[in-house]
Amino acid sequence: MSLLQPPKGAILKLQQGRSFKAGGLLRMYQSGEPIHTPKERRGVRQNPDGSHSSHLMAREYLEGTGWVVFPTLFQDSKPYADDSKNWVDMGESMEKDGWWKTYKEAESRGEVYVFGDDEAGAIDFADKGSWKKK
Repeated sequence: MSLLQPPKGAILKLQQGRSFKAGGLLRMYQSGEPIHTPKERRGVRQNPDGSHSSHLMAREYLEGTGWVVFPTLFQDSKPYADDSKNWVDMGESMEKDGWWKTYKEAESRGEVYVFGDDEAGAIDFADKGSWKKK
Protein backbone atom coordinates (compact mmCIF):
# COMPACT_ATOMS: atom_id res chain seq x y z
CA MET A 1 0.00 0.00 0.00
CA SER A 2 1.38 3.39 -1.01
CA LEU A 3 1.08 6.42 1.26
CA LEU A 4 0.36 8.49 -1.83
CA GLN A 5 -2.68 6.56 -3.09
CA PRO A 6 -5.76 5.63 -1.05
CA PRO A 7 -6.48 1.95 -0.50
CA LYS A 8 -9.78 0.69 -1.91
CA GLY A 9 -12.64 1.33 0.50
CA ALA A 10 -10.68 3.96 2.49
CA ILE A 11 -13.90 5.66 3.57
CA LEU A 12 -17.28 4.11 4.24
CA LYS A 13 -20.14 5.28 2.03
CA LEU A 14 -22.52 7.52 3.99
CA GLN A 15 -26.20 6.70 4.15
CA GLN A 16 -28.90 9.28 4.71
CA GLY A 17 -29.69 9.89 8.39
CA ARG A 18 -26.81 7.74 9.65
CA SER A 19 -23.61 8.68 11.42
CA PHE A 20 -20.42 6.68 11.17
CA LYS A 21 -16.85 6.75 12.34
CA ALA A 22 -13.95 5.58 10.17
CA GLY A 23 -10.35 6.43 10.98
CA GLY A 24 -11.31 9.33 13.23
CA LEU A 25 -13.82 10.74 10.72
CA LEU A 26 -17.27 11.44 12.14
CA ARG A 27 -20.00 13.08 10.11
CA MET A 28 -23.78 13.08 10.18
CA TYR A 29 -26.11 13.34 7.20
CA GLN A 30 -29.52 14.93 7.61
CA SER A 31 -32.00 14.73 4.76
CA GLY A 32 -29.18 13.47 2.55
CA GLU A 33 -27.12 16.65 3.01
CA PRO A 34 -23.84 16.73 4.94
CA ILE A 35 -23.15 19.15 7.76
CA HIS A 36 -19.91 20.91 6.87
CA THR A 37 -18.46 23.13 9.56
CA PRO A 38 -14.67 23.40 9.53
CA LYS A 39 -12.87 22.92 12.82
CA GLU A 40 -12.32 26.15 14.72
CA ARG A 41 -8.82 27.66 14.71
CA ARG A 42 -7.14 29.98 17.20
CA GLY A 43 -6.05 33.09 15.35
CA VAL A 44 -4.90 33.25 11.73
CA ARG A 45 -1.71 32.76 9.77
CA GLN A 46 -0.28 35.65 7.81
CA ASN A 47 0.43 34.63 4.22
CA PRO A 48 3.42 35.91 2.22
CA ASP A 49 1.10 38.17 0.17
CA GLY A 50 -0.16 39.90 3.35
CA SER A 51 -3.52 38.11 3.46
CA HIS A 52 -4.54 35.86 6.35
CA SER A 53 -5.68 32.22 6.47
CA SER A 54 -7.08 29.86 9.05
CA HIS A 55 -7.89 27.08 6.59
CA LEU A 56 -6.50 26.27 3.14
CA MET A 57 -8.65 23.57 1.56
CA ALA A 58 -8.02 20.91 -1.07
CA ARG A 59 -10.50 18.64 -2.83
CA GLU A 60 -10.06 15.19 -4.32
CA TYR A 61 -12.25 12.43 -5.69
CA LEU A 62 -12.18 9.02 -3.93
CA GLU A 63 -13.60 6.14 -5.91
CA GLY A 64 -16.53 4.63 -4.03
CA THR A 65 -16.93 7.75 -1.85
CA GLY A 66 -16.96 10.71 -4.18
CA TRP A 67 -15.69 14.20 -3.58
CA VAL A 68 -13.92 14.96 -0.31
CA VAL A 69 -12.57 18.27 0.97
CA PHE A 70 -9.84 18.59 3.59
CA PRO A 71 -7.51 21.30 4.89
CA THR A 72 -3.83 21.50 4.01
CA LEU A 73 -3.15 24.04 6.78
CA PHE A 74 -3.30 22.81 10.37
CA GLN A 75 -2.56 24.29 13.76
CA ASP A 76 0.38 22.75 15.55
CA SER A 77 -0.46 21.18 18.90
CA LYS A 78 2.38 23.01 20.69
CA PRO A 79 1.32 25.90 22.91
CA TYR A 80 2.53 29.23 21.53
CA ALA A 81 2.14 32.69 22.99
CA ASP A 82 1.54 33.90 19.42
CA ASP A 83 -0.99 31.75 17.54
CA SER A 84 0.09 33.36 14.25
CA LYS A 85 3.21 31.15 14.42
CA ASN A 86 1.30 27.98 15.33
CA TRP A 87 0.79 26.50 11.82
CA VAL A 88 1.73 23.41 9.82
CA ASP A 89 1.27 23.92 6.06
CA MET A 90 1.20 20.60 4.20
CA GLY A 91 0.25 22.23 0.89
CA GLU A 92 3.82 22.40 -0.34
CA SER A 93 4.49 18.73 0.39
CA MET A 94 1.26 17.84 -1.46
CA GLU A 95 2.71 19.32 -4.64
CA LYS A 96 5.80 17.12 -4.26
CA ASP A 97 4.45 13.93 -2.65
CA GLY A 98 0.77 13.86 -3.64
CA TRP A 99 -2.32 14.44 -1.53
CA TRP A 100 -2.80 11.16 0.36
CA LYS A 101 -0.53 11.98 3.33
CA THR A 102 -2.26 15.35 3.82
CA TYR A 103 -5.65 13.69 3.50
CA LYS A 104 -4.71 11.12 6.17
CA GLU A 105 -3.54 13.92 8.51
CA ALA A 106 -6.87 15.69 8.02
CA GLU A 107 -8.72 12.41 8.62
CA SER A 108 -6.81 11.82 11.87
CA ARG A 109 -7.89 15.28 13.03
CA GLY A 110 -11.55 14.75 12.03
CA GLU A 111 -11.31 17.37 9.26
CA VAL A 112 -12.49 15.54 6.13
CA TYR A 113 -15.74 16.76 4.59
CA VAL A 114 -17.54 14.30 2.30
CA PHE A 115 -19.54 15.67 -0.65
CA GLY A 116 -20.25 12.42 -2.50
CA ASP A 117 -21.35 13.16 -6.07
CA ASP A 118 -21.68 16.91 -5.39
CA GLU A 119 -18.64 18.19 -7.29
CA ALA A 120 -20.03 21.74 -7.40
CA GLY A 121 -20.48 21.70 -3.61
CA ALA A 122 -16.92 20.49 -3.10
CA ILE A 123 -15.62 23.23 -5.41
CA ASP A 124 -17.67 25.89 -3.59
CA PHE A 125 -16.43 24.67 -0.21
CA ALA A 126 -12.75 24.10 -1.07
CA ASP A 127 -12.05 26.71 -3.74
CA LYS A 128 -14.56 29.45 -3.01
CA GLY A 129 -14.83 29.20 0.79
CA SER A 130 -18.62 28.78 0.89
CA TRP A 131 -18.30 27.75 4.55
CA LYS A 132 -16.97 31.16 5.58
CA LYS A 133 -19.25 33.49 7.49
CA LYS A 134 -20.03 36.55 5.42
